[in-house]
Amino acid sequence: MTKKPSQLLLEKYSQQADKAAHWLRRSLQKSTSFQISDKLTESEFDVLENLTSRFARLCDILFQKVFRAIDSTELESPGTIIDVLNRAAKRGIVANDHLARELRELRNTIAHEYTEEQLVELFKKIRKVSPDLLEIHENTKKYLAAHQA
Repeated sequence: MTKKPSQLLLEKYSQQADKAAHWLRRSLQKSTSFQISDKLTESEFDVLENLTSRFARLCDILFQKVFRAIDSTELESPGTIIDVLNRAAKRGIVANDHLARELRELRNTIAHEYTEEQLVELFKKIRKVSPDLLEIHENTKKYLAAHQA
């Protein structure tokens, strides 16, 4: 049976998410070997910058690509990002739409510049919620395995 273009796109985006999750896990693991403070070494700062970038990348891939591709394969109207996140919560992929919105806002903070004064708190927050994002990735994989036969 030939797959629809939307199914092929979903598979492509899912593979991108898998790779991004791998790299986020790696950065998260490296970041747990030290305390986040105002006195970071250059190598610690590099690790946290990688973590931040990889967090934002996985957010983008999941929320903008994978979730929208799921909507497309399930013949949902495109809608806003809030609509997309609400449907992901209804599907059980995201624990609740509040968490998804919090992760999305954090990603936006990363993308739209943050001040040096915010950096330590931003790094702490990203390290704290990265496991939540990785759990959403795992939930997405489970959802796809169960619904995209």
